[in-house]
Amino acid sequence: STDGGATWSPEMPVSDESAAVEFVALQPLRDGRLLAAWLDGRARTAGNDRQALYSRVLGAPGPDTLVDGFVCDCCQLSFVPTTNGGALLAYRGRTKEEIRDMQLARFDGLTWSLPGPLNADGWKIAGCPVNGPQLAQNGGQIGAVWFTAADNQARVLARTSDNAGVTFGPVVRVDLGRPQGRVDSVMLADGTLVMSWLEMTGKDAGKQGGIYLRTLSLDGRLSEPQLVAPSSISRMSGFPRMVLLGGRRLLLTCTQDGEPSLVLTFSVEVN
Repeated sequence: STDGGATWSPEMPVSDESAAVEFVALQPLRDGRLLAAWLDGRARTAGNDRQALYSRVLGAPGPDTLVDGFVCDCCQLSFVPTTNGGALLAYRGRTKEEIRDMQLARFDGLTWSLPGPLNADGWKIAGCPVNGPQLAQNGGQIGAVWFTAADNQARVLARTSDNAGVTFGPVVRVDLGRPQGRVDSVMLADGTLVMSWLEMTGKDAGKQGGIYLRTLSLDGRLSEPQLVAPSSISRMSGFPRMVLLGGRRLLLTCTQDGEPSLVLTFSVEVN
């Protein structure tokens, strides 16, 4: 849509080359084009146990672009625009040694950069944790939040950048000690990064948990954690998502596990 959603173009395939397209992320570019990236299983049809990351500008001629030939199987992708009219993409990579840490790749409007690590956590896991990263942006300020369980220690971590993601500051631990991840983030007008995640709160190995918020200021100060709502930590509780309404007020949506399950919305004032 080019008119705020009043009218829409005909439907189009993300890829004309592959039917194995999933976990699509979209990013409008400053010049009006729409950039797509996705996890692609086309190599599996040739017998290779490899999920790849592909991209294209929707509707543009030419083939799909390979961004990374070996990535984690089913972790979500996250885009933000950059000040040069391009975009920054975060995703969970994968090595032959099964290290599945977060990676960044940059699109300058024409080509993709070689991927590089967001952080060298060193999480070795022979399976997909289904726990992707989230980026947030305001001008040249970018924040990143992600989940890792490297060294058998579950953590939610964050970093911020003041130069459009070219470099990032120190890694900050966000969680309370028993996180499940499923993170999200938005950035306030003053550059404060607001992060949400799911944390186990029960004393046993049950499914009791809560959705928490915390902020990270430009000078590296973490706020006190803010419990938004109780939540099951089961797979059915999904991934809470936030949008910024203005000022320090957010709209948060989440799934309440049950029979039937419900989608809940909360208007939240960030502490």
